[in-house]
Amino acid sequence: MNNAVLRLTEQFFLRLNMHTALIPWDRPCAADDLDLGLRKAVMGGAETVLLNTEAFQEDLPKEHTLCMAADRFCCHYLFIPVPDQEIPVILKAGPYLTAAIGGEELEGMFGEKVFISECKLFLTQYYSTLPRFENDNFIEDYLYALGSELFGEGDSEIHHISQAAARGGDFAWRPREDQSQDLADRMAQRYELEDRMMDAIARGDAGAAVRCLSSPAFSNPDIRTSVPLRSFMNYTIILNTLCRKAAQRGGVHPIHLDDISRKYAVRIESASNRAQIQRVMQDMLRGYALLVQSRSTGGYSPAIQDVINYIHMHYMDGELTLAHLASFFSMNKSYLSALFKKETGTTLTAFINEYRMEQAVYLLNTSNGSVQSIAAACGIPDLAYFSRLFRRSKGMAPSEYRKMVAEKG
Repeated sequence: MNNAVLRLTEQFFLRLNMHTALIPWDRPCAADDLDLGLRKAVMGGAETVLLNTEAFQEDLPKEHTLCMAADRFCCHYLFIPVPDQEIPVILKAGPYLTAAIGGEELEGMFGEKVFISECKLFLTQYYSTLPRFENDNFIEDYLYALGSELFGEGDSEIHHISQAAARGGDFAWRPREDQSQDLADRMAQRYELEDRMMDAIARGDAGAAVRCLSSPAFSNPDIRTSVPLRSFMNYTIILNTLCRKAAQRGGVHPIHLDDISRKYAVRIESASNRAQIQRVMQDMLRGYALLVQSRSTGGYSPAIQDVINYIHMHYMDGELTLAHLASFFSMNKSYLSALFKKETGTTLTAFINEYRMEQAVYLLNTSNGSVQSIAAACGIPDLAYFSRLFRRSKGMAPSEYRKMVAEKG
């Protein structure tokens, strides 16, 4: 297979959250490569012939045949032959589902075995983490285009093959002796990963925080409700709390954390599918890390931390001055001014004004209030003075900035 076509095809399936692997089709392969461990769990075998039956294997791809297959466990796979290989090799994508698998379907497939708690937990987690497409016609369309690219227009075909659905009794749940240890190891791995994620957020390292999401620990949380989506939502709520704690550790004041936490809580509850939950996770980790970058006071002395946090909470107060702050914190004005400049690199007045300009930009972007009302809301009722500060900070008048935002929108 042309390397570029292979990479594109793998990336396409990965974007759909479908596992891919290059596997030989005429000999046993590692079960995990095929079905991510389903047969290994319910049958105990470390290896399996593709889809577990010789008859089924006879229908698997020949040189110009691409297959869309459904196995006895309601899992769907794609098998694509890779040309010009010394041994017959296929690119496998899947498993994926075309319908939700719940308690009734599990009982129908696995019988009484599904009532074994460890088995039910595994199966519920397994099916809930597979991508699901109610209509997979778009995948078939892609395979037709791929076949033409690989073998020429009209020289390839697609076969649809299916096994009869499983019915409990012809296999057994075979828990391994080390299953409890495996569960403990997975739990320890998830906690370790969460610690790394929190450390990254506390440092303001958005890239490192988001990279943690590539681990299965975030894509396969414990399923604790009968509704898999609810379980993912619940875990994301927990993750929101961890992110908030991490940002607080990074020096962000709770006033900022409450705002961002509420925003993500609304998005979590509004999600209607797993893909949306995953996007919320990614945005959340990045958002908290960026908040640490912009709002952390962790590098300052306790006295200056208190002053900065007070400014963030009272920037709308027109009396927010060096004299007011020195009096409020029982500090000498000259000492406070010198200490603030030493630690932040800017004067206290300049810091207050720049923070007010940031809030003004936010209000100009998100509200329809007049420039006069926005100026007052930022603690500067003098419109002319506000306009001069805004132009000095942003290079244009407030009205010009609002016009620019409107034109871009």
